[in-house]
Amino acid sequence: MDSPKIKKGDELFRLQVNENKQFPLNLEFSCLPIEDEIIFQNRGIFALYYREELIYIGYSNNTDDVRTTRFVRQLQSITFRGECVQLNNACINIIPSLVNISKDFKNNSVTPTGIDYVTSVNRLKFAEAHWNEFSHLENGCLKFFKFEWFVIEGDENLKDIANKLKQKYQPRCNQEYRIPNGGLYQC
Repeated sequence: MDSPKIKKGDELFRLQVNENKQFPLNLEFSCLPIEDEIIFQNRGIFALYYREELIYIGYSNNTDDVRTTRFVRQLQSITFRGECVQLNNACINIIPSLVNISKDFKNNSVTPTGIDYVTSVNRLKFAEAHWNEFSHLENGCLKFFKFEWFVIEGDENLKDIANKLKQKYQPRCNQEYRIPNGGLYQC
């Protein structure tokens, strides 16, 4: 495993409001050009932090730019602000119980859609806890997100490695996160 490449969210992405989309799912996350972007076109494991807390562990098995194939998806769904975020039934059912998000999310005609940028109950609960910041998300707020990217060479099974790391560290936005009483959130 190579040493990690660490970048803050504001070094990798910029936000823009899409006026054709309804708040809160109305932000476009675009990649910024960076000098060493070739490093992100490898297989590897990544960790996402928010305000220095590990919140997500993921992996990429291909050589497409992980910033566009994985990082941006996580930012969109974890903040519950991305224009591409989709909801499953569990998320639709939990929104009314989320005091802060439910005030801002008034689209009563939401139906489960797609599989690509689907958020989860864990991510919605995380967004709820940080809604004071996420509801007013702007480019300056991206500095509080940090991506740690580990390039993995060879034929190691990245899914197995990522699963072991998720079990060990229990990031709050992964489905493996265990609530303090030992149970799993139902997603």
